[in-house]
Amino acid sequence: MKRQVLKIGSILSFIVIVPLIIMVSLELNTLSKNEKNLQTIYNNELLSILNSVNIYSEDVIRDWSSTISTIHEFNGNLINFLNEKKPIAYICSLGENSFSFYGSTPVKALKQELKANAEEHTPKLTQYLKSNYKKIERISLKNNQKYVQYIFVTKRANKTTTYSIVVDKYQFCSTILFQKIQSLMNENFYIEIKDSKGNTVLPLNSNRILKDAKLEKLWMIPGYKIGIEPLNSSLQNVIVNRNKNQILLVI
Repeated sequence: MKRQVLKIGSILSFIVIVPLIIMVSLELNTLSKNEKNLQTIYNNELLSILNSVNIYSEDVIRDWSSTISTIHEFNGNLINFLNEKKPIAYICSLGENSFSFYGSTPVKALKQELKANAEEHTPKLTQYLKSNYKKIERISLKNNQKYVQYIFVTKRANKTTTYSIVVDKYQFCSTILFQKIQSLMNENFYIEIKDSKGNTVLPLNSNRILKDAKLEKLWMIPGYKIGIEPLNSSLQNVIVNRNKNQILLVI
């Protein structure tokens, strides 16, 4: 009789435990897929925001170059334009036999580097212009890494001039990108820009720091990166907590 009870108990246990094991295994597999889906959503959100910031940055630089081209065409004053745009440190113009500089006088090495870069890229940029495309070349400066040089070519009455816009990276982020970042930061995500040394550039005056966020490069600002993560918790915690809760519900 005792053996029969044990046998029945074993059968009942088998009937209960095996399906439970199967259910838990299936649920764990589902949770793994959900984790991958969450990661995909996160990466897509980061990519969307990154593209938005990058496209906006490029539009700003291209708008500045168009304004400079117009000023050049009508022999206007570049100093006034320079003074209106805080992130622009210098504007340089390279002609056939001249090199003009607008802004406070830089160190000799920087001035030489700016001129050399303009001379190097002028032939290629001129070819693009002949194809009715005004390409803007972005150059990382060796003598002063706080700046980035944007080079483009204009043409007036068969006279070609190569212009350089020398931009302060930090000023560009804190003045130009600040409002754009603010508009992208909603109730779900926290966005941050870091410089080449890992220091936080944006958002300003924030006590929050990125934890496990994936950082991506900014196209127009060499050395700078952008990161995004959920506001209420890190991505890792969101996934872990969700998995724990779902497993407890199954058991």
